[in-house]
Amino acid sequence: MNRLKPHLEGIIFDMDGTIINTEAAWVDATYDLLEAHGVNRAKLSQEHAKVLDQMVGIGLFGSAQLMIDTFKIPNVRPKDLAEGLLLRANARFNEEIKFIHGFEEFHKKLNAAGIPSSIATNCDAITLQNLIKKMSFDTYFGQNIYSIADVENKAKPDPAVFLHAAEKLSAKPEKCIVFEDSLWGFIAAKAANMRCIAIKNKNNTEFFEKHTHGGIESYNAAEAEVI
Repeated sequence: MNRLKPHLEGIIFDMDGTIINTEAAWVDATYDLLEAHGVNRAKLSQEHAKVLDQMVGIGLFGSAQLMIDTFKIPNVRPKDLAEGLLLRANARFNEEIKFIHGFEEFHKKLNAAGIPSSIATNCDAITLQNLIKKMSFDTYFGQNIYSIADVENKAKPDPAVFLHAAEKLSAKPEKCIVFEDSLWGFIAAKAANMRCIAIKNKNNTEFFEKHTHGGIESYNAAEAEVI
């Protein structure tokens, strides 16, 4: 890992689905919310299911607006729908959440090599603070934990949160590597002029190769991808 130091100034991690396995909680919360607004999960079309897959990584308010537009949910503001989604997701976060396999060991190697790292997420500030406490993120990243609240709520695919994280790490964007799992994150990393490695999952297998520099099933394979 030490041989990475000359050409690598920072590694930036997305959070949901990238370092912790929260995606299932968000999906379940989304379906529960749709049911509450009269959308029967069992009767969703394939097209609707694909739209829900597109919500991964788009951010809380983007997800709410997408649900309203797709399912024609009447008489509800995006803000209220977002709050309902957040409430349901946070209830599930009280259940067991784990790090993506191999992350902790990979992060130890980064520290040993003196390579700074950061979180840069579309997550809302309240949920992020709850997860910082639950997962002790500060022991891994110190204060280098950023959400769209730090960049005027500019969500990915806008590169703002990645560029902000790089600046705080005193790292040039072109000398940063991003770990991501969503299409919006892949696009944001490219816009930030950062190399991107995908955390592969069932939602990104069809397109990650087009938008990233590689992909891994777990962080056991991460070191080989960043060299």
